[in-house]
Amino acid sequence: MYVSGDNASVDVVREIVERVGQVDIAIVNVGAANVGRFGDADVTLNARTAVRAAELLGEAVLVAVHGEGWAHFTETLDHLGRAFEYAGRRSQLVIPPRGHSVRV
Repeated sequence: MYVSGDNASVDVVREIVERVGQVDIAIVNVGAANVGRFGDADVTLNARTAVRAAELLGEAVLVAVHGEGWAHFTETLDHLGRAFEYAGRRSQLVIPPRGHSVRV
């Protein structure tokens, strides 16, 4: 299992995959959080970089968390779902309903 934390770097995901090999479940912080402290740099994955991370993670199930509910999120979970759909990877993505658990 890989837990991204507040990481917006696809290069870090690549390093993790190279170091540990296959990942079955990836818990990824999404929503393109931008707190304004680092210019235009996000501190969590945006939809585009989450798809790139999914490509690197291969068959891993991605569980999208920490992606809405505060003003610093600049993308919605709906947008994330559409990006995965357009990339042909929607079945790889799990977006838990707020306040509910999921089984993967």
